[in-house]
Amino acid sequence: MNWLGYTLIGAILFIIAFCVFYSCYLMPTLRKNDVCNRFEEILKERGEEYEIKKFKGEWCDFRLDLKDKTYYVKHFVVPGREEVVINNPYKWQVLGGSKGFLFLKGVEAFVDGPCNTDKEIVKVAVFYTHCKLVMYYKNECDMDFVSPRTSVHGIKFIGFDELEDKFDWL
Repeated sequence: MNWLGYTLIGAILFIIAFCVFYSCYLMPTLRKNDVCNRFEEILKERGEEYEIKKFKGEWCDFRLDLKDKTYYVKHFVVPGREEVVINNPYKWQVLGGSKGFLFLKGVEAFVDGPCNTDKEIVKVAVFYTHCKLVMYYKNECDMDFVSPRTSVHGIKFIGFDELEDKFDWL
């Protein structure tokens, strides 16, 4: 094999390594920053005082302290704008698409995450970018549709693209 073959193999390996790095490390950070920046923009427009503390590799993405409330926010990626079904506090699954269904990761840590504050606590799950609808199965026979006004197991749910319109519902 000559130098051209080795260069081609090296270029292919570099492209593969870059794609893995981008999808595993860079994209989640960009999404998390996107959600945090959207919350900041909304609060700046409203003229509210706030403080944001970002977390890295913990049970939530960031904490947002307002005068009377503390929001703990975590984003979850919903591929293809599909439906999210909450089976129980620890099992949230995405239905539809070509893959059938898959479970969202990081739910258990978010549900059980410690919340230490004297203010009212609101845990918010942000679906990035959006999902068609969120359903909650109470039992085998009863099902509810969830909106940002609804709290399920102490968590409120909202799509990323609904944040500006429905922020008051949280």
